[in-house]
Amino acid sequence: MDDRSSIEIFLNHCAIERGLAKNTLTSYRRDL
Repeated sequence: MDDRSSIEIFLNHCAIERGLAKNTLTSYRRDL
């Protein structure tokens, strides 16, 4: 598994399991 895949899995977890806002996910993606 590469870094990009790991990041996408993490962001999907944040969106689905934790219910984070779209703007939060956008910020996380930009920071990572």
